[in-house]
Amino acid sequence: MASRGSASTALRLRAEVRPFVDTWTERFAANNLLTYSSAIALQLLVALAALLFLAVALLNPLNKLSLWSQTVEPGLASRLPVEWMGAVIWSVQREAASASPALIAFGCVVSIWEVSGAVRAVMGALNRIYGVDERRGFVRRFAVSFALAVAVTVLGIVAAFAGGGAFEPHITAIDVAERVVVPALMIYAIVALLVYVAPAKRVPWRWASAGSILIVLSWLLVSAVYADWLANVVNLRTPEGALALVLSTVGYLYASAIAFLVGAQLDQLLREGGLRAALGGRR
Repeated sequence: MASRGSASTALRLRAEVRPFVDTWTERFAANNLLTYSSAIALQLLVALAALLFLAVALLNPLNKLSLWSQTVEPGLASRLPVEWMGAVIWSVQREAASASPALIAFGCVVSIWEVSGAVRAVMGALNRIYGVDERRGFVRRFAVSFALAVAVTVLGIVAAFAGGGAFEPHITAIDVAERVVVPALMIYAIVALLVYVAPAKRVPWRWASAGSILIVLSWLLVSAVYADWLANVVNLRTPEGALALVLSTVGYLYASAIAFLVGAQLDQLLREGGLRAALGGRR
């Protein structure tokens, strides 16, 4: 009797979950969400190198050298091989010391160019999610992507400097607020700009939509897991650790892209048919 009851409960649970799984599976397949996530992650991986270069170049002009020397450098020194750490310190010190306006301008141009590629991938993904055709011309589409790339780059740099003490072992509650809340607000602003401006057709925007909240919370969770993984699992003093660092970073960017597109898709389902549609019920 107990086994029959368990089987019956399992069947009911499966019947309730199946519409939800079917709805989201169909949306993932129809809108190529995984393919777009891969494209966004690849573009972000390339852009990350340019953004790191720009961040280092801005350390001296923004009077943030202490952020490197007191937090990031000690954290890296305990994880990287001595030879690698020597090369990193030499590179950072040399770039920070010679951060001329021309060097900063070069970093800005390269960063914006690379980030704009990720923005254009986002534009294509949101058009698929919202079911709109891309009717903007080549010039306008690139202009929008560059404008968004400038905003995303600025907000991303602010988030990086605000949360830059992640390597510091002992932090206060105020530090936690600064290194979590400020980056979260910057990411929220990035999400709002992309969702509202990137698609070919404007969609209604709510400041506290379920999708936007899901994106920010998912990004914070993914970032925390990524940081903990690098700090406590990956051994960068081994050849395998270097490979794990690259693969982990790609996975982090991929998971972040998926979280963004799932949040956008959730808001679209809610607009189409409310909570019932998002959970797989009939509209």
